[in-house]
Amino acid sequence: MRGVPGVLGHLAIFGLLGPGGIIGPVLGGFLIEGDVLGLGSHARRRPASVTGPRRQRRRPALARTLERMSARFEILVRPTAGPSEFPRLVEIWRSAVRATHDFLAQADFERIEAALASDYLPAVELLVAERDGRAVGFAGIADGGLEMLFVADEARGEGVGSALLAEAVTRHGVTRVDVNEQNPDALGFYLHRGFQEAGRSPLDSDGRPYPIVHLRLPA
Repeated sequence: MRGVPGVLGHLAIFGLLGPGGIIGPVLGGFLIEGDVLGLGSHARRRPASVTGPRRQRRRPALARTLERMSARFEILVRPTAGPSEFPRLVEIWRSAVRATHDFLAQADFERIEAALASDYLPAVELLVAERDGRAVGFAGIADGGLEMLFVADEARGEGVGSALLAEAVTRHGVTRVDVNEQNPDALGFYLHRGFQEAGRSPLDSDGRPYPIVHLRLPA
């Protein structure tokens, strides 16, 4: 299997859930209901004595608002549909990289893009994050490692990255990931979710000047 270049994976990690986010199995994938208001365990409780008709009237309206917002963030993670889906995955990759990473040289961008569907995507086990029937992110797994994870620019900050990582770790045995050092958001994403630094390489796997930080989940 051809190695996936370090700069290919984890150029774009988005969709952080707050500590109150809920992860649950749905149709063999994961349904993510984001803690969209940042409440979760940090929500402040009103004293028990604060009751009355006004509070009771406001509750249904707030509940309906939360339900609508949660529905917007429902994400299904599933296996890829195969090569027929690769053009959309390339679009997602292009959108993610263009939106967030200016450290990637144009020549490297074009070279990776040209080989993505033919070489890199077939070399990994692919998971696709879908929302409202449309792919909005994907991840690639090989030999216990998360080789790539990308989220479309329009879906950033909506739990997609967290959904893909949860599926990769809990159902596909991922324990390690390599992250570009020039991508501090990605590094923080994984560290916040329990990964720990295990080493550093000054060059990526293709010998290019993109330093790599090696991360692992503790045993």
